[in-house]
Amino acid sequence: MNDATRAFIHSHRTDNVHRLALEGRCYTDVDIALALRQIEGWQRTREKLPSWASNEDILYPQLLALEQCSSDFTSQYKARVARRAMDGCKGQLLVDMTGGMGVDHAALAPLFEKTIYIERQEDLCTLARHNFEALKLHHTEVVCDESIQQMEELTKNGVLPTMIYADPARRSDKGQRTYSIPDCMPNVLPHLKRWLECARWVMLKLSPMLDWHEAVRQVQEAAGQCVREVHIVATRGECKELLLLLNTTGIGPYTVTCANDEEEETFVNTPQGQSTTVEKHTTLPETTGTPPHPMFLYEPHAALMKGGFFTELASRYHVTPLAANTHLYLSSEPRPTFPGRQFRVIMILPVNQRAWQENMPGVTQANITTRNFPMPVAQLRKKLHLHEGGEHYVFAVRTTSHQYLLVVCKKHIPSD
Repeated sequence: MNDATRAFIHSHRTDNVHRLALEGRCYTDVDIALALRQIEGWQRTREKLPSWASNEDILYPQLLALEQCSSDFTSQYKARVARRAMDGCKGQLLVDMTGGMGVDHAALAPLFEKTIYIERQEDLCTLARHNFEALKLHHTEVVCDESIQQMEELTKNGVLPTMIYADPARRSDKGQRTYSIPDCMPNVLPHLKRWLECARWVMLKLSPMLDWHEAVRQVQEAAGQCVREVHIVATRGECKELLLLLNTTGIGPYTVTCANDEEEETFVNTPQGQSTTVEKHTTLPETTGTPPHPMFLYEPHAALMKGGFFTELASRYHVTPLAANTHLYLSSEPRPTFPGRQFRVIMILPVNQRAWQENMPGVTQANITTRNFPMPVAQLRKKLHLHEGGEHYVFAVRTTSHQYLLVVCKKHIPSD
C-alpha cells in the first residue's frame, strides 16, 4: 500500500463509500479499490471489533469474511473458556483449523507458546500474516493449505497440540448457507476421534441455529463421551454461536453455560437431561385491570431461551413460571439479578380494543410479544390499533387455565 492510499483511507474513513467510489477517478495516485475495501471494512467492524478498528495497521478482507468473523465479545469469550480449561496455564501449541479473518485466532493466541493458523484461501493467509504482525502475534505460523490434510501431516510428524480449534464454514461448496455439522466445510465429525487422540482439547464453534442437544449427540456418536462443556453465546439479546469444548479425560455430566454479554448461567446436564416440564405455575388475578399486589415479570435472555433450563431457572431465582411453554416468570418481589429483561406489571387485560382504550387511555404505542398465543404480533397490533414502540410492553399469553390475556408492563430497572 503506497503512502497516498494510506492517507486517503485515514482522511475518508467515515465518508460514504458509494460517493467515494464515484469520485475515485479523481485520485490517480490512490489504489481506490483497495482503499474502498479498507474503509468499508473499518466501518463495518468498528462496533463489532473495536480492538481491531483502533489499530491503524489492520487490513480488511472481502465482505464475506467480514460477515462471518467473530466479534470482540465472542472471541474473548472463547479465550476465557480456553484459559479456564487449561487452569490458567500457558498451552504449548494451538492449531486453528479454519483461520478465516483470524479474529478468534488472535484472541486465543496469547494463551499459547506457539500457534498455527491454517486457511486454504491465499488472500486470507496474506492478510493474516500482515494483521498478526500488526497485533504483535509474532509466535503465529500461517499455513495456506487444506486443514484436514495439514493436520494429518502434523500428527504424522509427532506434533501434539494442546488445543485444536475449528470453526467450519457454514456454506456448502456451492456457496449455499448451511448450519448442520455434516454440511459445513470441513465436516469435522469423521476426524474428531483422531484429533482427540493427539490434542488435549478440541474447541468447536458451531451455528447458533443448531439444536445443542443434537450437536452433542452427533459429536459423541462420532468420538465417544468427549463433550465437557457446551456454551450458548449471545450478545445484545441475539444468539451468535454454539461452542463445544471436548476432551477424553473422565466421563460424566457436562456443563451447559448460557451467556449473554456479562450474564452467565451454568447448568449441569444430568444423564436424564434438564427438566422441561413445569409442575408449579402462577395464577394471574381472575379479574382484569390493575394487579391487586405488586407483580414483576421476567423474560430470560436469548441464550437461556435456547438452553431450555426453564425449571432450573425458576428454582434458582425463586420466580414462578407464568404458564407451561410460555417461558415467562413472575414474582411478587423484585429479583434484581435475574438474567434477562425485567418488568413491572401495571395492567392485565382481555384481548380486545375496548378494554385497552378503557384501561390505557391515550396509549397508542406498545412493544408487543406473543407467547403460546394464537395470533401473530402484526395481527394483534392491528386488532388493538397500536403502533410499535413507546414505554409500554405487552405480553400476549395463554395461561394455564387456557385464558388469553394481555400482560401490560413497563421496564423495571433494578436498584443497586
